[in-house]
Amino acid sequence: MDADQVAALGAGLADLAVALAGQGEDARADSWALGGGEATAAFEVAVGHWRHERLALARALDSLGAAAATAGAVYVDTEVGVGRSLIGGVQ
Repeated sequence: MDADQVAALGAGLADLAVALAGQGEDARADSWALGGGEATAAFEVAVGHWRHERLALARALDSLGAAAATAGAVYVDTEVGVGRSLIGGVQ
């Protein structure tokens, strides 16, 4: 894996985090289809838990994306530094 691939991975993870964070935000609007009573309450609880877990995963993916972007930059810096330290290395 090279620096560009690591940076692309970071961008992909960040995009996935954004998409996941916005997914299902309108699910509560569908609870009307259950009528009322216990089914609606259970649906609301399940949707609430799904939202919590989805947003936690989105935050984790965003953090991983940022870490991959940083790693890509460090990778490039390291390659440049190693190239400069070698006799006849690429500068």
